[in-house]
Amino acid sequence: MQKFIRTICISSFALLLFSTIRTSSASTSISVTVTAPSVVHVNERFQMSVLVNADVSNIKLPEMNTLRVISNSGGSKGSKSSMVNGKMIQSWEATFNYIVQAIEAGDKEIGAVEVTVDGKTYRSAPVIVKVVAGEVNQQNRTLDKELFLKMVNEIRAKGCNCGKERFAPTTPLKWSDVLEAAAQVHSTDMYTKVFLSHTGSDGSNQIERAKRQGYNSSFVGENAHQGSTTEKSAFDAWMKSIGHCKNIMNPQYTEIGVARDDDYWTMKLGNPDM
Repeated sequence: MQKFIRTICISSFALLLFSTIRTSSASTSISVTVTAPSVVHVNERFQMSVLVNADVSNIKLPEMNTLRVISNSGGSKGSKSSMVNGKMIQSWEATFNYIVQAIEAGDKEIGAVEVTVDGKTYRSAPVIVKVVAGEVNQQNRTLDKELFLKMVNEIRAKGCNCGKERFAPTTPLKWSDVLEAAAQVHSTDMYTKVFLSHTGSDGSNQIERAKRQGYNSSFVGENAHQGSTTEKSAFDAWMKSIGHCKNIMNPQYTEIGVARDDDYWTMKLGNPDM
């Protein structure tokens, strides 16, 4: 019950602000819309989205000294067709999502976002986000990396059974900040949108999310979990699951990154040489 109440509070808190500028061109009206929560707390991370009704060749975010862009959490783009007054109309939609962290209290401006469409520049109107003092429990968004790496490498050194399959002792993993960043994007996405899946809310998979953060390998595995509040309970839950256990014990993986947002956890495993 406590978790349900907390989720409802977060949902009612995240009222969206949006700002749109429409600019007429020869054949269409280009619309650039920025959406973000109306109120956030200091140190809170939130999603900012840029929506454009055209195929964008370039996007430039404004300088935001007290709103720090943590990562690009993906997006989508494509054309769609609809019937309007008996006529088939084709339109284009592009969405760009970013994870942003509020640094200090006050009314903070997200300035004009610039996009390039067919060689022309279009801008959104500014959006004001109110950042209020008060703690967002950062313990719910951080973890003890050394402890997690220690637990993983201890079990890899010993070897174990994953279901009926025996895994022999294998080499230790190294921590990867890039994989951690990709894991954070997915944990925050799951927490914000309230879902548990290896498919992101934008349709991305674990390989795509790692590559967006600069991980230049397609040999990437992912464990996701919801419900634990400590590193050990999350690790134990993964080790009790045959598929997750096999990922952790796979001798072909050489690197690991783990991140959480509240009780949503993501483990990324990879090998940059494969």
